[in-house]
Amino acid sequence: MQRGPAYTEMSLFAQLSEGGNLELINHLGIYLGATPVDILDRLDRGLIDDSLFEATDAAASDSEYESRVRDVDSSEPARYNGDARRYFESSGSAGKLAVFAVRLDTFPAYDEQATFFISTDDTAALTGIRHALLDESRALPVSAEYIHSDALDLANRYGNDTVWIIDKLGTRRIPWLFRTRSLFEAVIGLALGKETSAVEKCLQILGRILPSRAPRWLGRATQECPHHLILKTSDEGIHSTRALLDSIRKDLGFVVHECNPKDAARVSLLRFAAAGAAVRDEAVKGGEVAGIVALDIALPRNALDWFETLPAALDARIQKKLYYGHFLCHVLHQDYIVHTGESCDEVKRELLALMEARGAKYPAEHNFGHTYSAPDTTKDFYRCCDPTNSFNPGVGGMSTRKNYQ
Repeated sequence: MQRGPAYTEMSLFAQLSEGGNLELINHLGIYLGATPVDILDRLDRGLIDDSLFEATDAAASDSEYESRVRDVDSSEPARYNGDARRYFESSGSAGKLAVFAVRLDTFPAYDEQATFFISTDDTAALTGIRHALLDESRALPVSAEYIHSDALDLANRYGNDTVWIIDKLGTRRIPWLFRTRSLFEAVIGLALGKETSAVEKCLQILGRILPSRAPRWLGRATQECPHHLILKTSDEGIHSTRALLDSIRKDLGFVVHECNPKDAARVSLLRFAAAGAAVRDEAVKGGEVAGIVALDIALPRNALDWFETLPAALDARIQKKLYYGHFLCHVLHQDYIVHTGESCDEVKRELLALMEARGAKYPAEHNFGHTYSAPDTTKDFYRCCDPTNSFNPGVGGMSTRKNYQ
């Protein structure tokens, strides 16, 4: 909540000019040398000291985000990919520049943290908590992650191996683990002559053998209530948040469990595992489902009906719906596992039409890629970054031809 969306005006990048000249542009605010070779060599070797830093007023984070996210009466989302306010050189460039380095603001480390797990059967209760937490008189929490019981259950069922591995090995091993898994998938795929989900199935067997890492009280909470909020606070915000929740709990109708450090870590890992649970479900079930439609949407800050209710005809085409996301900024991830025999493309088109009717922006965090057509302001920015269309052509539904012909 403090950092806000990824944004910086300080970066080192390569750009192809309109005349076809490849240029290395250093806007890091750090003197690294006079030639591209010197600059990249010094960067590679980490030869940076205080004497090289230059005076600058360039931003290295979104300093307006706190006031923006607190404005719960605005009809515009707090943050989303197509927000032209946060386009600047590398920021939002979507591969239209070759980025070598960025500078980002850091923030004071927390001396103390506390995690509250909040459960309710009424989405209005979470809306009330959201408005209370975003009041100007209160310190922003570290994070507030919404997750539905169905997503938590699926994460526990299909993400137990993920939770175990990260809990035991830490997050620094994640890139290595992903590379190793990709290597095994490639080798097995070559041996069989086709793509395979064998690795996912083996990991799922491992996850079933290992005992669940979910806290014992979590199963009861998910059975009794469908909606949950994982609220993390720090330092001076801990006591005020605890007092706030105590004062409004009875009126709004919710249950609070204050987690010990071990439970807090495992609940957060389950929320992390939820993002891959639908993929594992599809891999294990094979042809039993048509596929997954995964959306990330940014709802207006003033949206009160933030939890989705689908028309019956569309709902019947979907086997499972998984809802989770970043609640205070109303950025939600919504995964739909589609029944076999149904068209994922048609389901997605209907879902996106509903999102537009609700005033949502999409994609919120992911890029436009070759899936979505970007708005005109985004396309203009891409052209500015890459006037000859040499980098990542076709992104945002644009032309794949030279000079955007």
